Amino acid sequence: MMIIKDESMKKVLLVGYIGGLNVGDEAIGAAVAQQIQSDSTEIYIATGQPDVSEQYLGKSYHYLKCTYPGRPITTKDFFILVATIRKMDRIIFVGGGILQDVHSAKLMEHCTLIAAIAKYYKIPSLATGIGFGPIRSDYGHTLGHRFLDSVQRINYRDIESLNASNNAYGEYSYKCDLGSDSIYLINSQLTKHEAKKTGRVGLAFRQWKGLHIDFLAEMIEKLLNDGVTPVFFAYESDDLILYRQLLELFPDKIELSDERCFSKTLESIKGLEGLISMRLHANLFAIMSNIPFVALSYDPKINNVIGRLGYQDAILTLDNSAEDVLVKLKGFSPSTIASDKLNNAFKLNELNISEFMSADHSQFEFKRRGKTLGHCINLFYDAFIIVRLQKFALFIGRYTSKLFPSKFKEYIRSKLKFNW
Repeated sequence: MMIIKDESMKKVLLVGYIGGLNVGDEAIGAAVAQQIQSDSTEIYIATGQPDVSEQYLGKSYHYLKCTYPGRPITTKDFFILVATIRKMDRIIFVGGGILQDVHSAKLMEHCTLIAAIAKYYKIPSLATGIGFGPIRSDYGHTLGHRFLDSVQRINYRDIESLNASNNAYGEYSYKCDLGSDSIYLINSQLTKHEAKKTGRVGLAFRQWKGLHIDFLAEMIEKLLNDGVTPVFFAYESDDLILYRQLLELFPDKIELSDERCFSKTLESIKGLEGLISMRLHANLFAIMSNIPFVALSYDPKINNVIGRLGYQDAILTLDNSAEDVLVKLKGFSPSTIASDKLNNAFKLNELNISEFMSADHSQFEFKRRGKTLGHCINLFYDAFIIVRLQKFALFIGRYTSKLFPSKFKEYIRSKLKFNW
């Protein structure tokens, strides 16, 4: 891919958990892309699976193969990635739970690598709508330090994330501010509905410890007995496993929402009389559409983000019964402060991004670039070299594992961050 820089165009690279078949993360990428799209802006999107992201986000943007999520990047694609970052005018990390290692450190590796390369080439970068924590490992803490050192500005989506970041990385508090979730940038695109009976209730669930199929089955049975059609929202591919299990129990009784592209995601919330969801962004779509909902909290982000909008009373836990959830949904009360808070959140996001895009960053001092180059090399090893060593270890381990003493194998596993 040959990149010719048009000086009349401002080139912007958007980075996040994009290409991982997660509707919420793809949607915040779309929200930021739509916000900055103009005749003078050329948008590139870093994605682990360019074909998947192009289908969901559309053909208006350039798609750049990156290190995560998806298959390991090739040597050619890695050099294209570096060359493209070097040509950018701005980098925006679009939001989501970037700074955490509770699921995996891979997303932190991916974002920190791009942030470090951008810093080395003196390209301004903004992280907006970011969720922080938990970060449990020493390696994760190191990645967080490198990421915060590399970006110019970071706006957290909730006060808890901001406080946790300042407690863990106090030396960077001067560049950290309270923002809001990037998805609020689409607030004006969603039709506000009056509460009405449509005979359809959305269910957005993910596989999670503490979620039992019996709980879902009881809920669906009660909905069906009330003459309501359950509509299952699959926001990740693994969610379809739950959907198929439920279909076996209730053949032809459950609809599946259409999430093939961003416009379909916005449309899929329409026509519901209510939503029961573990998914943060499904709940936020319901809030922005004035649709009654119950949020089932499995992660502090649910309480932090949704509670901030005045909907703490709409949050239950997975310990509640199906009856508790349905009673809560029927008794749903709209928040009297949500509308103002949504408008304020939209304006705050709009202002933060607008200021970053229009500011003159030529005087910004990019310190410790020599150290940043070392970080880039280390991250290149983690994101590029180590996955190939893991593949090789897996191959030879099938034939030679019994030849090695256990201490040697433990040493290899620790070095490769990999279990044979």
